[in-house]
Amino acid sequence: MRGHESPQCPSGPRGEREVVKCSRRERRRSRVRPCSQVTLETTIGNRNPSLWKFVQPQDAVMEWVRNIVANRLASDGATWAETFKRFNSGTYNNQWMIVDYKAFVPGGPSAGSGVLTVLEQIPGMVVVADKTAELYEKTYWASYNIPSFESVFNASGLPGLVAQYGDWFSYDRSPRAQIFRRDQSLVHDVDSMIQLIRCVGDSEPGVTWHALCCSLSLTQTSQHTRAGRGVAPLSVSPAGWGH
Repeated sequence: MRGHESPQCPSGPRGEREVVKCSRRERRRSRVRPCSQVTLETTIGNRNPSLWKFVQPQDAVMEWVRNIVANRLASDGATWAETFKRFNSGTYNNQWMIVDYKAFVPGGPSAGSGVLTVLEQIPGMVVVADKTAELYEKTYWASYNIPSFESVFNASGLPGLVAQYGDWFSYDRSPRAQIFRRDQSLVHDVDSMIQLIRCVGDSEPGVTWHALCCSLSLTQTSQHTRAGRGVAPLSVSPAGWGH
């Protein structure tokens, strides 16, 4: 998302709009509610086997239920996060982004807080922070399946993967992080946003897994690395659609 635009969302039934965040291979869905609040996510998973002990059937509610309840009850990003993080099941671990259009003035200065709230969940841990200031300072927020909070990044076992495999698992140096950072300034309307997300760019020939909207099914490096995976169709919208 860009600081002067909305997250990506096409039209939906009964005046609602379905959010689709295109990153790696999952579709990210939620709703633009009458209160002008949008939620979207990318999966961050968990690579630390020792955390699975926190996944227990007692005192836990499945992620999809907490998501629905938070969408229905929350009036802003803070209350959404407070509702969602209760009874953490440690399943379907995501980075959630909550955008509150009530705090957002198109073309205006930073609201200071309340526009963008980011939540990350892994087994036994939920971290929440208001990222409005960072959004306005950088002019964009990118989400690409890697935790942004250092505590979540470390606890989920990613430092070991960076040491073993390199920058692919790094938050700042992964291929998609670098593509977003390099090309986000090219986005100035809906069409240029679509062009950025769909662009393969400088991806190594035959290795489309490095693109923003990547598809492992097109990888030619080895028959063992091919898989029926890919990103679902992408839709974007201007901020006005959220009102």
